[in-house]
Formats: sequence, C-alpha cells, structure tokens
Amino acid sequence: MIVLTRERVSNGWSRAELARRAGLHPSTVGSIESGRLRAYPGQLAKIARALEWPEGRAASLLADESAPELHGGAMGCVDGVGSVDNTGPSSYCAPEDEQ
Repeated sequence: MIVLTRERVSNGWSRAELARRAGLHPSTVGSIESGRLRAYPGQLAKIARALEWPEGRAASLLADESAPELHGGAMGCVDGVGSVDNTGPSSYCAPEDEQ
C-alpha cells in the first residue's frame, strides 16, 4: 500500500471523495494509487493540498509502505525514496545482508 492510500483511508474518504477535494477525476486517483499512472507534479500538489499534506513532500505520498525498511543515514542507501513516517526526507536502506 502506498502512503497516499493510507492517508485517504485514514480520512475515511473514497477515491471519489479525494478526487472531488483535489479537483481530479476519480479514475485519475485510482490509477495513481494502483501505480498504473505516474502522477504529474501538479496532480500530486492537488492531492497533497486535499490531504493537508505539505506540498514540498507530496512525492512521498507515492512511497510504498510494503517496501523493505525505509529509514535514513546508513550505508547502502538510495536517496529520494521519501519518508513514510512524516518526519521528512529519508532513504531506502537495504538490510545488511543485501549490502
């Protein structure tokens, strides 16, 4: 599940409700959530505003929470994945046995 889906569900909103609040078509929100559509920055900004999420961190709404451990500061990390815990930018760090 991506962060966007978690945030939408935690607000108790359907995809249609998020789309209405963001000024997007419901199928656009569904396609972004499912990964069938790569969101344009403007679309992500609209979604971030609707969710009251900092626009500067809108890209982190697309982070996959089911991915292996996400955190920052260790060797073997890939920058730019985004933070899942709303604390700011972070990195994906492979477990030690994968480094």
